Amino acid sequence: MGSEPLPSVLMIARAAFEEGEAAARGQEQSLRDALAKFQQVIISLRSGAPVVREEDERFALEFLLATDAQSVDAGALEFAVERLRLEASALLSERETQDRRRGLRGWRGPVELVGPVMALLVLVLAGYTLAQRALKPVDLAEGKPWVASSSWATCTPKAGRCGPLTSRILFHTAEDESPWFRIDLGVATSFSSATIVNRADDAPERAVPLLLEVGDDGEHFREIARRESQFSVWRPTFPSVTGRFVRVRIPRKTWLHLEAVKLHP
Repeated sequence: MGSEPLPSVLMIARAAFEEGEAAARGQEQSLRDALAKFQQVIISLRSGAPVVREEDERFALEFLLATDAQSVDAGALEFAVERLRLEASALLSERETQDRRRGLRGWRGPVELVGPVMALLVLVLAGYTLAQRALKPVDLAEGKPWVASSSWATCTPKAGRCGPLTSRILFHTAEDESPWFRIDLGVATSFSSATIVNRADDAPERAVPLLLEVGDDGEHFREIARRESQFSVWRPTFPSVTGRFVRVRIPRKTWLHLEAVKLHP
């Protein structure tokens, strides 16, 4: 951490959490500011290897630390801030433990500040999380059963794995002729927009062109939106449509893998 005093780092950390709270209200620049502040916190507190131990995650973290916050793709900002938030929190906790064990007189005062400030950061984080949940649009597809045209591997996005890959994708088809992913909403449901999150870690160009379709029987579909250019997050809007089944499809031979398909009223 060099010669920077610990209270200064904690002040930067608190500012980062406050920026994150503002970002929950949809302020993109606040997310970028939070990202830059978390970069300062981590670089200031680190001594040796980062807290993250998995090789792939360490590489992703080092990449984020070396990247200008203003240049991070808008669709990846929330994930980047959350990744650095977790690392900063872990480093603060680790530093507190190390300083207590050392029992250095010169750190006694600053270390006494860590507990209250960490408690404040936890409260701010809780407020940020609640605000973020409250402001998130309703996802009509959440928890609904889905099926894909084929399966290249089993994906567990919460664990960040898909077969042998380190990835947050929800599914991964084989190389199909016109691969697709279909959601069963259970009953005919009306919606007027969607959020489709492309694979962030590799090959985003495979998801183009992408069709969004709706149908009533799972076999016959009509197109309601189309994306012709490469994207990180696609948020199509359209006049309200009603259907039980929703499908995304690529009208060519390729692999299809996405991180999320959400539907909104």
